[in-house]
This record gives sequence, C-alpha cells and structure tokens, in this order.
Amino acid sequence: MNKTILGGTGVFVLLVCLAGQVLAIGQMTEPIVINEVLRGQEFIKEIRLFSSQETVQSYALQAEGDIESWVSFYSQEDTGFETALSQAEVPARGYLTLSAKINVPIDVPNATYLGQIVVATLPPEDSETGETSALVRQRVGREVTITITDQEIIQLEADIIPISYDLNQGESLEIKTVYHNQGNVLLTPDLGIKIKRLDETVFQAIFPYPETEEPVKPKTSKAVIAAQWSSAGQQGGRYLVEVTVLVEGEVIKIEEFSIVVSSSLDQFLSFISFIGFGNLTLAWVIIGLVIGLIILGLGLAIRRIKVRN
Repeated sequence: MNKTILGGTGVFVLLVCLAGQVLAIGQMTEPIVINEVLRGQEFIKEIRLFSSQETVQSYALQAEGDIESWVSFYSQEDTGFETALSQAEVPARGYLTLSAKINVPIDVPNATYLGQIVVATLPPEDSETGETSALVRQRVGREVTITITDQEIIQLEADIIPISYDLNQGESLEIKTVYHNQGNVLLTPDLGIKIKRLDETVFQAIFPYPETEEPVKPKTSKAVIAAQWSSAGQQGGRYLVEVTVLVEGEVIKIEEFSIVVSSSLDQFLSFISFIGFGNLTLAWVIIGLVIGLIILGLGLAIRRIKVRN
C-alpha cells in the first residue's frame, strides 16, 4: 500500500465565543486537494492547531462528509501510526502539529469525494453533576477534496543539481536529482549520463535508481544522489555533461551543463595567478622580485660573516 506525504502552507482561522469567557481555536485552513488517486492509497497530511487560551486545552479531532471514515489522527512522534487520536492537547497560546492519515478505500467507485477535517472544542463538564454543558462548541473545518480514478498516471519532473561545477583532477562529479512525482504511482527513475570533451565521448552510462532508496511516492518530492563520475585519469579542461531522466525506458527530461576539470598544472598556475591578483604576468614579476630580494639578502648575510672573520 502506498503512503504519500503532502506538505502545505495556509492561513489560520480563529473562532471566538463570547459566553462569559473568551475562547479561541484555530487551524491551518488551506484546502486539501488530492487529484487522480488510486484506490488503496494512503496520504499523510500535516494538521496544525492553535490555541489562544492561557492554559493547556483539549480539542476534539474528527472528519466529516464523504471522507468521515477515511481519516485518522496521530501525533507527529507516532511515525508508525500505531495510536490513533480522537482529541489532542494544545499548549497555552501555542501550536500543535499532528498527522492526519487519509486511507482511500479499495472498493469505492471513481468519483470526487468531499469532506472536512474538523477541530472542535470539547463541551465543558458541570463541576457538580459531571454532565457536559449544552453550550455551542467552537469548530474550525478544513475542506478536503479527493478525486479517485482507476487510471495509472506517470507524471514526473526533475531538477538536476551538480554538487560542483569545478573539479580538481581525481575528484568525482556528483549529481543530485530532485524528483517531483505528480502522478499517482510509485516511480524509480533511472539516470543516463554522457560526458564529452572536444566532441569526444569520454564516459557514458545509465545509473539505475538506487536499491537503497525508497521509490518516489505520488504527490511528493525526493532528492537522490544516483550518479557519480571520477575525473581520475582525465585531461584538464572543459567537459559537457548530458543528463537524461528515464522512467521505464521513456525519456522524461534531458539537461546539459558544463564542468571544468583542473589538472595539476592548472592548479599550480591558478595559485601563481592568485599571487598576481589574477594576472599571471604580474605574478611572475612579483615572484622574481621576491626571489631577487631573497638572493640579495643571503649575499649580504654571507658578506657580513666574511667581514667578521
């Protein structure tokens, strides 16, 4: 069963009740919209609550509408989703982040399902009778829309990020790829690398998706370093790198960039140029003057020694 973690930002809505006391509760209210979902998938969504009360307050957690039985709530520390919550305590004048797990049933028809994730104040108990009060409860809802399909959709975007564009001879080129899975199936993209120097191909290979990495889940992004190339034994100079992202053999994206490999001589000349503030000729002049001064100083020292003797 697939689990997909969705992030999000939004605004908080606060409700205030004036019934002898001021109460307030809020939650992030940006709608949750999940399109083209397959049956049986699971999605984890962050729920952030806020309380303006001066003391710790308990609030009820629930889902309503078509998704009422699809949603369960967990603390963020409960990464194994073992203990479902029906209510949560929010710190005084503070925030609390929870996880809402949405389980899409395996037997629902294709359709768009609507509902809400609701946080509500708990009805207060009468201190004498122990019975709950009939006062109107505060509640803030967050709209949820889920569209279910039976069509598998492969939709992937990728950002190609070289760790460095400048290598010393012998260092390795590492390529980080950030995959954005916008489809509804798990993906394990391969990475093709071709490296040329002066129109001559010096390296070409396809790197399979690492077995140690989890697949890229639907509606999520994942960064992977899946390709490396060592510049050991290569000549110094500029190289053209062509990166191809493939899913099941189909090309998703091709991107090119250049890198520079510096040989030992290049590194030496770079150091000399640094002495001349970027000017190689000036650097040699400065080095010549320094050497001349050193020789002159040694000559004077030797002459003084001879005079003393």
